[in-house]
Amino acid sequence: MLRTKVKASSVTNLTDARYFAAWEVYWLGFDLDPHSERHVSPTAFEAIREWVDGVEVTGEFNLQSPEEIREAVEVLRLDAVQARTPIGLGTPAPLDPHVHTSTEGVTETGRPREGTPDHS
Repeated sequence: MLRTKVKASSVTNLTDARYFAAWEVYWLGFDLDPHSERHVSPTAFEAIREWVDGVEVTGEFNLQSPEEIREAVEVLRLDAVQARTPIGLGTPAPLDPHVHTSTEGVTETGRPREGTPDHS
């Protein structure tokens, strides 16, 4: 088991997802921006997710609207969200009352982990 929580970013296939899950990474990140070259379709995401256990899944977003991100969180049952915001636009509004934001820009949805402080 890894001593540090690790996130594998931009996972695009089942082989990589299972490899990282076997190494017990904490998060698997999937690029859900349809304009990205590393984009994973919702269908492919669901197929991969069915075959991996023991990890939290993160949706990675670029310039999608809060509404698009909320919809993906709901439809894909994401455990976390990583969103990049353009400089100068300020801090994005929370997606819902159960969203917590870390200094790294990763937001975690409603299921707090044991030993994780509540930052609401």
